[in-house]
Amino acid sequence: MTIALNPTTTPATINYLVPPPDGARAYGRVSVNLEKGEKEKNYDNIPKNMVIENVRGKEESVTLDTA
Repeated sequence: MTIALNPTTTPATINYLVPPPDGARAYGRVSVNLEKGEKEKNYDNIPKNMVIENVRGKEESVTLDTA
């Protein structure tokens, strides 16, 4: 019996950018808006829970189109 020393999958939260609904180009300011206490931006992020798989040694079995 072989025991894997490294996990083959790991759970992660990936943040996806949601563009502005009006079709404007997305932007984020580097400096903080002192009135709001946060950085100004015109887009949102949606977090998605994913399982990331380690494909080392089987790279030929996946592509960006099938991953």
